[in-house]
Amino acid sequence: MKNLSRNMSFRNKILIVLLLITGILSSFAFIIIRSIDQVNQVSVEINHNNVPELIWITHWENELKAKEYIVESFIENDYCCDLVETYFSFETGSLEELEHSFEHVPPSLVSINRQIELLDFMILSYVSGLIQYSDQTALENYLNNEYMAKLHEVRGLIENSKQTTFQTLHQHSNNLSVIIKESLWLLLLLTISSVSISIFLAYQLSKNLTKPIEQMVTKVDHIANGNYGLTVDHPNQVELQLLTSSINKMSKGLKDSFQTIINDKVFREQIVNSLPIGIITFDDRFEDVSLNNLAKKVLGSKKEFTFLLNEADNPNKRFWEILRSKELIHNEKVPFYSLAGEEKYFLISQSELLNQDQLGIGRIFYFIDITENEDLEKRTHQSEKLALV
Repeated sequence: MKNLSRNMSFRNKILIVLLLITGILSSFAFIIIRSIDQVNQVSVEINHNNVPELIWITHWENELKAKEYIVESFIENDYCCDLVETYFSFETGSLEELEHSFEHVPPSLVSINRQIELLDFMILSYVSGLIQYSDQTALENYLNNEYMAKLHEVRGLIENSKQTTFQTLHQHSNNLSVIIKESLWLLLLLTISSVSISIFLAYQLSKNLTKPIEQMVTKVDHIANGNYGLTVDHPNQVELQLLTSSINKMSKGLKDSFQTIINDKVFREQIVNSLPIGIITFDDRFEDVSLNNLAKKVLGSKKEFTFLLNEADNPNKRFWEILRSKELIHNEKVPFYSLAGEEKYFLISQSELLNQDQLGIGRIFYFIDITENEDLEKRTHQSEKLALV
């Protein structure tokens, strides 16, 4: 995996990072869809179970109150009017409206429905029979002791079921809050993760790009400062390998060129130093003076030559005057006394130093030792005089 990452281009790395971030951000949609599905399940549970339960419970509460009122009115009116007909006429009308909205009683309320049906059966069977036989004492005892007790019992069951339904609704409401909180935390976690991963990957990509470039800049700076031949290590990044190869090739080429120049310079210096001529070159561009070996042998080192050039009192007056005056001359014979006091004769010339554009950049002073020729000429002249004598 590490080798694969090294051989990947920046384009592929950036593409993979973008796909990764896109995948993380796409998971937001899955979290939202999951949350919506959970909320929908809770809503379905409420609509299919809790709402019908509350409606049925409310209906039964109202129905039991009405039936209790009918029975109590029947007793208070001294058992007047038709109890059974009034009782079931109310039940039929209200029950039809409820069954029109909900076809079946919720499973959790089936037992309560049976108890209510048992109350109706008590009115239909026992109470109706006692009314037909006109047994008011037995009817009063049955209604007060049996029916009312059963009615209050059923009302207690309804109240308990009502509390259970409200608790379920409260639990569902809490579940909605939990689902929303979980979704928000997941979204926050994914956001933090995506931002952290983005920062980390951006740092890695930046490091893979900037670190090799910084190393290249350092090496190229060394090369520019004259450290020719210095090579840059090949980076792992594909795009930078070609640049590195070019820099190394350039550095090697500069080293070879510089070595060629040095060799040429050394060769030219060897030629100049091998000549039996003293050569002094003045470069006005850099205010530099150079002497070949013969000039150094006669005039001393560069430091000593500079001192003598600036010294006013010098036995070789004409020699130094020409050097100081920058006068252009050709083959002028001047006497010269060496540091050891030996008299010599130099044939000196001074010409302008030109660059490749034929512009003056300094001057060249050169001299030839003609002491032997001068001595030979003197001996010849003396010999001629002796011959004449």
